[in-house]
Amino acid sequence: MNKNFSFPRIYTLTISCLIALSMQLGTISAEGSWQTHPSTGCKVWNDDPGTDRTFTWTGNCKNGYIEGPGTLQWFEKGAPGDKYVGQYLRGKAHGRGVFSWSSPAARYEGDFFDGERTGKGVQFFANGDRYEGDWRNDLPNGKGLYIWINEDRYQGDFVDGKPQGKGVEIWTDGTRYEGDFANGLPNGKGIKTWIKGARYEGDFLNGKMHGYGVITLRNGREFRGKWENDNYLGP
Repeated sequence: MNKNFSFPRIYTLTISCLIALSMQLGTISAEGSWQTHPSTGCKVWNDDPGTDRTFTWTGNCKNGYIEGPGTLQWFEKGAPGDKYVGQYLRGKAHGRGVFSWSSPAARYEGDFFDGERTGKGVQFFANGDRYEGDWRNDLPNGKGLYIWINEDRYQGDFVDGKPQGKGVEIWTDGTRYEGDFANGLPNGKGIKTWIKGARYEGDFLNGKMHGYGVITLRNGREFRGKWENDNYLGP
């Protein structure tokens, strides 16, 4: 499993900081290779070939591959590295398991299929963020919840590691967006509310009010019409 697993913030109130959720979670590299234990002859898939990696395995070996429940411990130049505890099938993680990265320290708990995070699982990131929900092909796909260390959160649809479809993002200051997402940002129809009582309902483009919409202030005053890059153009 590739170590490049972390991804940046989905969407912030600071316009200059609007960043799409990237696909940096990583997948098992197609350039990986089988590695054989020198004493047992048991093989495991190594997704990081070319480095000075060795491993130990506490479980069984079947038809030349590690298989069944056990603990796989990787070593980097003799020092303990990444670790997996769980089910294996023909040399790859398959079933329920826990994968722990050594540097930066992070952890995934959940389902695996043919060596990839697929099914239900929780990823704990080194910076304190957390994702829990559906996985497919080593990326968030389906329904999920992303919680930042400061307790801001996004809950909704994911496609290939990005918010895509319907979702809700809630900030700890009380600001809330609910509606369409595409490429990790509000795109389409949505509703945004602020803690001081203002409310916008309408079109969004790349995280900004853009198109047709109505903003209602706390005192009831409305501005209805066209918007461009968060700027009101008029009726």
